Amino acid sequence: SPSITSTEKRDRSGVIFKVQIGAFKEKVPFNLVNIYLTIRDKKLSQEVTPEGVTIFYAGFELATASAEALRDQLISAGINDAFVVAFLGGKRIRMEEAFE
Repeated sequence: SPSITSTEKRDRSGVIFKVQIGAFKEKVPFNLVNIYLTIRDKKLSQEVTPEGVTIFYAGFELATASAEALRDQLISAGINDAFVVAFLGGKRIRMEEAFE
């Protein structure tokens, strides 16, 4: 098996990776509602920020690689600006903090 080099990042223990698929101050655009319905098996979740923005996520992954694979699937499904985010203890953290 390949050895781990010092430049390789390892996922930090306890970090959950999700794919952000949208953030809306108003209602979700109709075309996206239809796409979201086609991916509802992807562990969708949402949060509302103190500013009233609703953020939608897909996935609940323990590894960045699986979150990135999901992101690629979602982009193929038409969610062009999907990107991976990280959570620790239920709070969103910067991606740099998601690795040991």
